Amino acid sequence: MKKVFCFLLLLLVCSFSWSANHYIRDGAAGTNDGTDWTDAWEDMDDITWGGAGVVRGDIIYIADGSYIADTFSLAASGSTYVYIKKAIVADHGTETGWDNGYGDGQADFARPLTFSTNYWEFNGQVGSGKSGYGFRINPPGSPSADNLHLMVFSGDRSYITIKYTDMESAGSGYDYYQTCLYSAVGGDHHTIANNYIHESGRFILTRSWSDCVIEKNYFENNWSSVRCHGDGISAHNELNNIIRWNIIENGTNDGFYTPGHGTPTGLSATNVQMYGNLIFDVDGTTGGPFEIGSEFYVENCSFFNNTIVDFGSNQAGVSGFDQGDNSATNLCRNNLWYNCDAIALGTTHDYNAFDDGTHSEANGQGNITSGFFTNYAGNVFTLTQATDAGTETGSPAGNSVDIVGVARAVDGVWDRGAYEFDSGATPPSERLVMVLLSQIQVMPIFWAWYAMAWAVLGRILLRI
Repeated sequence: MKKVFCFLLLLLVCSFSWSANHYIRDGAAGTNDGTDWTDAWEDMDDITWGGAGVVRGDIIYIADGSYIADTFSLAASGSTYVYIKKAIVADHGTETGWDNGYGDGQADFARPLTFSTNYWEFNGQVGSGKSGYGFRINPPGSPSADNLHLMVFSGDRSYITIKYTDMESAGSGYDYYQTCLYSAVGGDHHTIANNYIHESGRFILTRSWSDCVIEKNYFENNWSSVRCHGDGISAHNELNNIIRWNIIENGTNDGFYTPGHGTPTGLSATNVQMYGNLIFDVDGTTGGPFEIGSEFYVENCSFFNNTIVDFGSNQAGVSGFDQGDNSATNLCRNNLWYNCDAIALGTTHDYNAFDDGTHSEANGQGNITSGFFTNYAGNVFTLTQATDAGTETGSPAGNSVDIVGVARAVDGVWDRGAYEFDSGATPPSERLVMVLLSQIQVMPIFWAWYAMAWAVLGRILLRI
């Protein structure tokens, strides 16, 4: 039986990817070697990379404080990540030297933070809406030149995750080219999730991204000028990307998602899925929520179950979906528009809801009023009643839940718009708790239980 135990122990050892924890704390006064909270590195430029320092698979915990900009350039090793995490009370590594006061605020960084290799996770761990984020990238104090990027993916990068980070640029008071996240060369398998991205001309610039997900972010206050086009997400040559469950508020822009920039002209996006987003209070100039320039076209793209409210633009829909020989492959369904200007719908559209008629749709709904929303004046756009039945979209699979995680057709009707009406089965307060719990970082708890289970099993087998 002991041989069996040894075999199981070997499997356990092989299943673990051994890693080390390292620590950074503003104001630390120990040996500055990153081994615990007493002897933590004091700033980003104190980190030892490679060798006895940070290697692939390791975790870097960062306490509250102010830190300089840095470039993350540790060479990739297969598909092994480096994890950079905001230290919080529930997850901070060692207890040696720890004080809960190190984990109840923000870690602020100067700009820009640059990723020049692959496989990184930058995770502030906490935050929602417009406040409470573990990481924050500070705006430049007095900008005086273009290219004010807060975060940069340098080169053709892969597998970078950015979560729970407040990115605030300089705002419209400085008429310079501003971008919160800049990735101009290429990229694949990135995840940009649960961030607050605001006060910038362009929120995100992507070129040749594929298999990426942009989800659960709060975008606010972008602007446009001759020097800085106000595209929410300026994109080109995109493939298999998903943009879902985001909130976009208050901008003057040339379109939120704009896969029609750069060269060459022609096909600019394939199989991009945009669903479950709330877009409101946008004073657009020429662009809509999904905007394609006249010299570009997209194929196999979808715009499903989005809610668009108070969008002042001459193209408050999916402008350009009807361009190109294969425009019929672009689908626009189950969306809800209220108090919007001219709405472009593309070639293949149906089952949408409007406040000004059915827009010639066979299954369109044209009677939306402010009474459909919980509090229109207060910008609460959850539904007070079911809409007319939309159509089950099937693909993408993620559209089976709404922007806050409620299952589609939970009351028997697949509602139109970002929010599903739940006829009282799940009270809003409980639903909010469910959503928040779903975002808690559970991996440290999982590994603790995993190790405990193996320890108990080992003791049992040794006694047999």
